[in-house]
Amino acid sequence: MMESQDRNVCSTCGGPLSKMVKRCPHCNTRQAGKGHGGIAAIAVIITIILLVPAVITCAMVMLNYEKFKEYLIDGLSQSVEAGTAVDSDGVSLQLKAFLDSYEACVDELCEAMPSALSGQGGPDTKVPALTEKYEELSARAAEYQQAELSSADQAYYLAAMARIQDKLRQAGIINNTDATVDSKM
Repeated sequence: MMESQDRNVCSTCGGPLSKMVKRCPHCNTRQAGKGHGGIAAIAVIITIILLVPAVITCAMVMLNYEKFKEYLIDGLSQSVEAGTAVDSDGVSLQLKAFLDSYEACVDELCEAMPSALSGQGGPDTKVPALTEKYEELSARAAEYQQAELSSADQAYYLAAMARIQDKLRQAGIINNTDATVDSKM
C-alpha cells in the first residue's frame, strides 16, 4: 500500500488516514501525536503573555529597590556624619559607635596588660600600640565630655565611661584617682 505525502495509516485497523485526522474514521481510535500542536502553541503563547510582564515588573521593582537602598544608605551615612542619627533610645549613633570602639580597645588593653607586666608578652607585644590607641580615644572622649550632649547621649556617655574606668581599675592600669594610663607600662 503506497502512501501519499498527506496520508498515514491507522495504527489499530491499518486504514488510510489523512495527516490532519485525530481519530480514525474506520475504527474511531485516537491517533497518537495528533491534534496536540494547537494546545502546545496556545500554552507557549499564554506563558509568554504572562511571563514577559512579570519579568519586566520584577526588573522595575529591582531597579527601584536599588535606588531606594542607595537613598537609605546615603541618607543614613550623611546623618551619622552630621551626628543626627539616633537609636531607639535617642542616643547618637556616632557617639555610640565611638564609645563602643573605645570600650573594645580598653577590653583588649586589659587583656594584654597582665602578660606584658609579667614579662610573658615578649618584644612583639601589642601593649604599646593599644596604649597609643587608648590615649587617642581618651582624648576624643574628653572632647565629647566638653560638648553639649542630649540627655540620652549624656546618660550613655556616663555609663560607658564608668564601665571603662572600672575595667581599667580592675586591670590595675589606672589608680582610683587617675584616669590616665599608668606609667609602669
